[in-house]
Amino acid sequence: MTRYIRGVEWTDRASDSRYPLQPLASAVDNSGIFQIPNDLLIAAYLSVPADLTIQPGNVYISRVLYTGTLLQIELSAQYTLTTAVLGLFEFPLGAASQQIVSRSLATATFTGGPTYRDLRGRLSLGTLTNLSKQPQGEFYFDYAAAGLDPDCIRPQLRKLSAIEVETGGDLLRLTGTIRLAAGLNTRLRVEVEAGQPVIYIDALDASELNEQLACDYGDKPPIRRMNGLGGDANREITILGSRCLDIEAVNAELRLRNRCSEPCVSCAEAETLRQLIDPFAQQVPSLVNLVNRIDMAVSQTQANVNYSGGSSVVVTTTEPPP
Repeated sequence: MTRYIRGVEWTDRASDSRYPLQPLASAVDNSGIFQIPNDLLIAAYLSVPADLTIQPGNVYISRVLYTGTLLQIELSAQYTLTTAVLGLFEFPLGAASQQIVSRSLATATFTGGPTYRDLRGRLSLGTLTNLSKQPQGEFYFDYAAAGLDPDCIRPQLRKLSAIEVETGGDLLRLTGTIRLAAGLNTRLRVEVEAGQPVIYIDALDASELNEQLACDYGDKPPIRRMNGLGGDANREITILGSRCLDIEAVNAELRLRNRCSEPCVSCAEAETLRQLIDPFAQQVPSLVNLVNRIDMAVSQTQANVNYSGGSSVVVTTTEPPP
């Protein structure tokens, strides 16, 4: 009995056209050596924020990176005078081949660039057979060659989609409901400016928020003032020197130098002076002995003179003429 096929699968239909490329797109890169196969791309979806100036009809494939293990497809948007890179789809080819075998297609989600992280989208591949016949490398396209005509372009309200927290080189991405809690010495308050809520983070002076301060012991409050002085606008107190007192900052320490009480000579100069004086000090005992001997000799001579005359002798001395 003859069997009639009343319909074909979507992937079969897409393999006969350039979809989701525009019907008149050449699919050939700027160098003319790489061509996007008709059966490679079978479906595209892109969600564009409603407040962006990007026109969905101006989105196109601007770059394709093809290696033995990886396929990257980058999207850009064409403006009047310039273009902007939006982001890319990335397919590890090993995993993509397994998806095609099990599900008849492989799908990747859109990764937005730094300015377009909130863009959402997905791209599906039908087969890698004809892609393997193309040369490997990095290839660039213009709008005429690779303009996109995706399945659906749905406007979305641009909003905060996630918060990224970076700590010590690690990046943590938070989504969903996120609560901001005030920590020690901080206060959160919400103000309305130009009709929009604004969250302010105020740094306080630790009033009633010091129960976990490292310098706090028992119930004693932290030091806030020095001799009644609270510091300048930056909460800083400057210690000034005087005529004899110098204040020197050494790393995290303060060094006080009293210049008026310091010795007038250095250690090196004092050592040189000591070396000059020591020889004289060593001769002092010899000089003392010599003086004593001379004194004894003078006394003995005087006694001999007195005894030789048999009487008292008066010795008169006169001052020499000037």
